[in-house]
Amino acid sequence: MLLRIERLALLMLVITYLLTSLVTPEVATLQAMVAVVVLVTGFSRLGTAFKVAAGLFLVAGSSLLVISHAPFVKVVQSINGMNGFVVLLLVMQLFTIPLAIGNYQEAIEEVSTTAFRSAQGLNSFIMAVTFVLASILSLGTVPLMYTLLQTTVHRWVEPATPFLATAVSWVIIMGTLWAPGAATIFVVATVTHQGWGRLFLPSLGLGVLGMGLSLLLTHAQYQIENSAVLGKHSVTGPITAYWWCSGPF
Repeated sequence: MLLRIERLALLMLVITYLLTSLVTPEVATLQAMVAVVVLVTGFSRLGTAFKVAAGLFLVAGSSLLVISHAPFVKVVQSINGMNGFVVLLLVMQLFTIPLAIGNYQEAIEEVSTTAFRSAQGLNSFIMAVTFVLASILSLGTVPLMYTLLQTTVHRWVEPATPFLATAVSWVIIMGTLWAPGAATIFVVATVTHQGWGRLFLPSLGLGVLGMGLSLLLTHAQYQIENSAVLGKHSVTGPITAYWWCSGPF
């Protein structure tokens, strides 16, 4: 029952967000109410570490609003501030429809049988594609990559989930360091009063540097663990990197 309410609230969040952005800002209050429902119904499904982090931010933000005697309009704005990221992740799920209709998973799987001879090659391919797509789709790259590559990874690598999670998570942020629409660039440009043109080359350099470091680290893992090969073998390198990167989360 709680899960159904959460899913309905998520659908309503997308609708109210689009109405607020494209039609009228008067729906912002309704959007905030729906966001609260999503928070209440989804909080229990978070892991322990994420509950702690989310709880700290929630208490800190609420305390600031109370101490500053923020008006109701500011409270609504603070609740709706991050709704765009949630809506982005939800809307990106629609990409699974054309992917399924076009059988893109099968095409990638067919290419992977001849293009990649090792887990390292497959890992590098996933990282490169994620780096490019993240500059355009931001966090929406995560569900897209999972839908697009899960069949291929599950066929060639075991266990597949840590492998794919490592490859995507290591470079997802690197692609957002230089994209024009990325939140990182927006914040830096606002604080420094510099245009995107002046930030482009340094930001792109940082992104490429981070991408290169990710490839070097995974390459070192594969050199240490010679058992990391395609064809249903144990992929110790990515698993080790996954736990080292993610820790208790």
